[in-house]
Amino acid sequence: KFDLILMDDMMPHKTGVETLKEIKENIADYKIPTIALTANAISGMKEKYLNDGFDDYLAKPIEKMELKRVLNKFLK
Repeated sequence: KFDLILMDDMMPHKTGVETLKEIKENIADYKIPTIALTANAISGMKEKYLNDGFDDYLAKPIEKMELKRVLNKFLK
């Protein structure tokens, strides 16, 4: 059992978006908070990842305060 997943969007064979979609299609009650990690930090990307089904977004390189925010938000 996992409490949180940090998923890179640029993986070798699939994107994080494709992987998350596949997971959600195959696990009906998928409830693990999944955070998108990406170097794609241009304006509007956070909204795109949230619309794609991620629970939050972290831009790389990851800032310590942003990581702490996410951990506090999802790991009570």
